[in-house]
Amino acid sequence: ILKNIEDITLEHIKIKTPSHDKGIWVDLMTGQKTGFFLDQSFNVQLVLQILKKSALMQLSEVKILDLFSYAGQWGTALGSIFPSQNVTICAADASELALNFAKENLNIYNLANTIIKCDLLKDFASLEQAAFDVVICDPPALIKSRKHIFTGQKGYLKLNTDALKCVKPGGFFMTCSCSRLLSENDFFEILNHASIKAKRSIQWIGRGVQSPDHPILASFPEGQYLKCWIGVVSMSNY
Repeated sequence: ILKNIEDITLEHIKIKTPSHDKGIWVDLMTGQKTGFFLDQSFNVQLVLQILKKSALMQLSEVKILDLFSYAGQWGTALGSIFPSQNVTICAADASELALNFAKENLNIYNLANTIIKCDLLKDFASLEQAAFDVVICDPPALIKSRKHIFTGQKGYLKLNTDALKCVKPGGFFMTCSCSRLLSENDFFEILNHASIKAKRSIQWIGRGVQSPDHPILASFPEGQYLKCWIGVVSMSNY
């Protein structure tokens, strides 16, 4: 799609997904990736299934932290499964344009929200520790070439350490990496190291991959780039 068609503004268009029956506003022209992260659709459904069976459904209040929120794909989907609870979504991103979309989308689903503009790779000071029932950490690729492997791994370690500190004891943590040059084993080791640094224990209960519309060729295993882990967090005496 190279231009707007029949008075449809592709920079501000609503699409529907299995997780967004009311639709979600995105930017298909200049937004991140294709304007919407279709490769996360499977993982969104996986996390929804886990949360629907959790004790969170019995709480009167639920707080969800959506890191690198972009247009609010995660926050809107997760927040909408708590129809009778007082749900607040905290959306954090470095892009003011993305946060404007996130706020608009959260309002569509009548979700109370707090919008925070910050560089999450440098500043977590504005985010309260041990305050959230669910923390979603879905950053952009931090390793885009081999020369970035070392610094990218350090970035994932710091980011996940800081994110884990924001989870309430007994809360859920979902974290991803879309860096093709970071192996599943290396990412898992980074997460274990992050839990030690954050003084948290994690019981991993789910593992996700990219959605089926992003198939993996047997002859090109590097095509399996998206890694996703879901766990329950508790305090640790490390």
